[in-house]
Amino acid sequence: MGKVLISQILLLIGSISFSYAGIFLSTDIPVDTEYHSYEDRDVAYYEPSFFRFYLSGQAMGISEGLNIDAFDFYGNDILFSVDIPLNLDGKSYSERDIILYNGINFSKLINGADVGIPQGARIDAATVLPDGKIIFSLDIPVVIDNLTFKPTDLIIYDGVSVDLYFNGIVSGLPESANLDGVWVNSEGSILFSIDIPAVINGLSVTDKDFIEWNGSSFFLPFADISVNLPQGVDIDALAVADWCHGDYDNDSDVDGSDLAVYISDSQGLLLETFAVNFGRTYCP
Repeated sequence: MGKVLISQILLLIGSISFSYAGIFLSTDIPVDTEYHSYEDRDVAYYEPSFFRFYLSGQAMGISEGLNIDAFDFYGNDILFSVDIPLNLDGKSYSERDIILYNGINFSKLINGADVGIPQGARIDAATVLPDGKIIFSLDIPVVIDNLTFKPTDLIIYDGVSVDLYFNGIVSGLPESANLDGVWVNSEGSILFSIDIPAVINGLSVTDKDFIEWNGSSFFLPFADISVNLPQGVDIDALAVADWCHGDYDNDSDVDGSDLAVYISDSQGLLLETFAVNFGRTYCP
């Protein structure tokens, strides 16, 4: 049986592209779904029609009642922000910081005070571009380096200075909205969420929708996600990454050790799905 599986896997590896994309999100309140319950300090992974548990805030040391406000992947690490100050491993972090976590240690990707983010503001959306520049949004209007930014704007930071990356009002977002989740793809399309229901250039959206801006128009690429979230939920952190189904030993790759586990117990994973990830050397 093992030899048959191995030959099947090798055949599939040669015929399937590595293109399995996953949607990651965190919500502003605890959520109960069909298979799992999530707190606002957790991150979930979404597959068509249902959610999987991805990241436990409790396991990371994030106190109950804190909310993950931004989330993304940064190389082999994750980045996130929170809505109130906290201590992690004896170090203090504020709601103006972007925090890095490598699975063991925490550090700051952005020190909000050093960037010039004023007290009282918090980072509530963040992502990193392929060139390393950081995109983020704030929950209140602020002035940084004599530039005014609104909660509907996206700010770009190159490690030295900030600038406007996306003007939400000019693009069609309502003045009363707060952009509270963001991810940017390699083509520059912006995937984001806002905190209120609204009509944007004729498109009706809610606070649990993923909205995409391609530079000229808005649309809803993942409408089924909002359908599967209960009413009253606001998506306030989001990211997109290639999910590694088959990383049984959680060592960030899918290799021979995972193949041995798959042969003995596939845990319900389809052969085609395992094969498409076999050989990957980086998994979120």
